Amino acid sequence: MQTSDIAAQVVAILMPVVSGGASVAQGVATRLLGDLISQRLSRSEEGRGAWIGFQGNPQNNSLVRHLLRQEMDRDVALREKIEELLQKANDEVRGRPVQQSIGNKSSRNIQVGGNVTGNVAGRDNKTTNTKKSQGGAIVGVVAIVVIVVLAIVVYGGVKVVDGLMKSSKDGGLTANSTCQQFLNTDEEDERQALADIGISMGYSAYSNPLALPEIQYECGGDPTITLGALIQRDGSNG
Repeated sequence: MQTSDIAAQVVAILMPVVSGGASVAQGVATRLLGDLISQRLSRSEEGRGAWIGFQGNPQNNSLVRHLLRQEMDRDVALREKIEELLQKANDEVRGRPVQQSIGNKSSRNIQVGGNVTGNVAGRDNKTTNTKKSQGGAIVGVVAIVVIVVLAIVVYGGVKVVDGLMKSSKDGGLTANSTCQQFLNTDEEDERQALADIGISMGYSAYSNPLALPEIQYECGGDPTITLGALIQRDGSNG
C-alpha cells in the first residue's frame, strides 16, 4: 500500500475521533493509533502545529497527511506499526457498532423469552417468535446501514468528501481555483494542475515535484487565495 493511501486512511479513522463525535465508540487500537501519530508529529514544531490544527479543524488535514507520509517514508518500522494498528482500528470500526446492536437486541429477546416461559399456550409462543423475528430483522437492517456507512468513511471517505466539495463541474483546476479546491483534489491532479498553471504563467519551476508540498502547506494556511495569485506571489519573491 502506498504511504499516501495509508495516511489518507489514518486521517479518515481519526477525523471523527479528534472532533469528539466518536469518543464512545473509540477502540483500543484506534486510541493507540491516534497516540502514536500525535507523539510522532509532536517531535517537530511544524508537526505539533499541524496536529493542533487538525484537532481544531479535522477537514483541514492536508499538512498532517503530508508530514505523516514523510515520517513513514523515512522510518520503515513506523510504517509497519501504523499499518498494523490501522488494520486493527478498521476492524474495530467495522465490528463494534454491529456487535453493540446485536447485543442490545439479544438481551431484549432473552427478557421477552423469560417472561413467556411460564405460559405454555401456543398463542403466547407464537407471539414470542414473532417478536424475535421482528427484532432480528431490525438488527439486520441496522447492521447493513452501519457497514455501508463505515465502508464509505474508511475506504472512500476522503475521496467522496473531496468530490462533493469540488466547485468545478468538470473537475479541472485553473489559476482562478482556490487553495481549498486545490486541497480537495487528488495529489496526482494537484501535481499536474500546479505544473500546467505554473507553465502558463511563465513559472516553469512548478513542474518540479518538490514544489507540491510547499504549495500544499501554503494553501493550508490560506485556503481562500487562488492558485494563480499564490504562484505569482511565490514566483515573484523567488
